Amino acid sequence: MVCLEVFEYLFENHTFFGNRYDRSLCGVPMSSNQDGGRIPRRSPPAFEEVEGGLRGALRTHGLIGTALLDKNQYGPQAMILLLVITATCTGLVLGGLMLIT
Repeated sequence: MVCLEVFEYLFENHTFFGNRYDRSLCGVPMSSNQDGGRIPRRSPPAFEEVEGGLRGALRTHGLIGTALLDKNQYGPQAMILLLVITATCTGLVLGGLMLIT
């Protein structure tokens, strides 16, 4: 009899089964923040607008300054370039070691 009452309660409570993407537990928010539990965003870092595309950014601040220190707006593109350079160097080292042994 108790199981039937629990079953009926669960299906009558629309907040429990109504929205499956709702992360709250039975309508109770998971955090003490009342606006939906969002973490406030940090302010974006200060960067300079650079003309001339990625080449101009690399000439102005260098690869490390652009990719890792976010000195201009071309950080993501410089990170991809840094990834390609690192992967190429790693492949050359591993290939050289394979030829030696």
